[in-house]
Amino acid sequence: MKAEDTLISNRGYSFWILVFIFQISMVLLFSLEYWIPLIFLFTLILIGYSPYNLTPAIYLLIMSLFIGFYIIEKPIGIRIVDVIISVSVITYILHKAFRGDLSIMKTSLDKPIIIFLIGITISLLGAPQIGNGVINLLRHLELFAIFYIITDITFLEGKTIIRKMLYYYVYIAMGASAVAITILYSLGGGRAFGVTGTPLSDLIVSALIISISQIFLRHSFKKWTLFSIITFILFVQIILTQTRGAWLSLIISFLFLVLLVRMASTKYVFINTVWILSILGIAIATSLAIFSDAFIGIVHRVENLQNMNIGTLHNRLILWEAGINAFLSHFVNGIGLGHFPILSGDYSSIGNSTFFIDNIKGLSTHNIILSYLAETGIIGTFCLLLLFMKIIQVGYSIYESSENREDYQLSIPIYCILFYVCISSFYAGAWFWSISGVQFMFFLSLATVFQNIMKHENSHYNNHFPN
Repeated sequence: MKAEDTLISNRGYSFWILVFIFQISMVLLFSLEYWIPLIFLFTLILIGYSPYNLTPAIYLLIMSLFIGFYIIEKPIGIRIVDVIISVSVITYILHKAFRGDLSIMKTSLDKPIIIFLIGITISLLGAPQIGNGVINLLRHLELFAIFYIITDITFLEGKTIIRKMLYYYVYIAMGASAVAITILYSLGGGRAFGVTGTPLSDLIVSALIISISQIFLRHSFKKWTLFSIITFILFVQIILTQTRGAWLSLIISFLFLVLLVRMASTKYVFINTVWILSILGIAIATSLAIFSDAFIGIVHRVENLQNMNIGTLHNRLILWEAGINAFLSHFVNGIGLGHFPILSGDYSSIGNSTFFIDNIKGLSTHNIILSYLAETGIIGTFCLLLLFMKIIQVGYSIYESSENREDYQLSIPIYCILFYVCISSFYAGAWFWSISGVQFMFFLSLATVFQNIMKHENSHYNNHFPN
């Protein structure tokens, strides 16, 4: 091993020790006013490692997705993940400058991303609050910056790093689920969001897709048992969130996953399907036995589906009505990116009533497609759908190019997660902002890296073995 490699390796181990200390410090001190010094100190540490290895920064970014604490709540609301994103961008630029190479990797999504950004920028023409629109545009740029950073960092490490990151994501999700379940048990009721908040539902659905896929595709008894246990814990947690949209997304994703596995001609599909459904049944029974009070809330939320005059469904119907009216009033370029939470009352049939102001004003439409229709009109939404179509194409390409079980272990869960994101956008989700947006970019990056690796391998093969 070269001396430089040894240095990088040693720094990597010490880095993880520092990460662990930092995370423990955050848990112990989050109620105290030590956030800024801690974040500043860790920023210096991370920047100090920038010339050597950036991969740990991605692991840290994944970890931060499951910590929903706010560093600054008002007026702008800054979470830990926002700080980590900023630090990651800084360290990436420093790393590239240190190497003397400021280029970025080209991907098959470059043109759709540019078209999408242009489409939503057009919505700012004539927007009443241009500053708010610019801030939301910058948030989109931030997310895509993360996409390119992760893609660039992970490509050189090959398929091994993709597998490690998928497994790491699942392990962190399992830990967050265990924390959420423990907190719920100690409180005696409520919804199991733990220290993450409502985005935990989307995070856990993705983790379940990965975990379930490994049950289908991992023939090692040790791994099969491990992912069965993980799946059970994740099932319990997703039940206890009482999030109906997450349940629907999981059902759709599971059916799509079984289809992909079946098409890949994997053995024991039926047996594993029955086994996974059995795990779900055991998880439901366990949840009912231990968290009987929580099931009262679950039953109540299911019953609310039959009565559209009360509950969150009633509020969403009002939001959807306002979104449709906003779109019809500004068909071409919408009311302006990021403007719906501000102007929603102007397009609601109940107006800016006391009920609307107290319960609805300031919320998104809880439907990405409708949000972009209202805020960016037909232009921005058309560009969004083009991007989604290209994303599905990328997912299919990595699935189609897989040639063995090891490739399918990576391509199937990633493709399924991308499918889940695009489909759930029609009825829920927040895939272009906050924690869910970073999660989306993470998996999209892995898909793009896998695609580029397969293209590189095929190109290498053809260059050496021409037809």
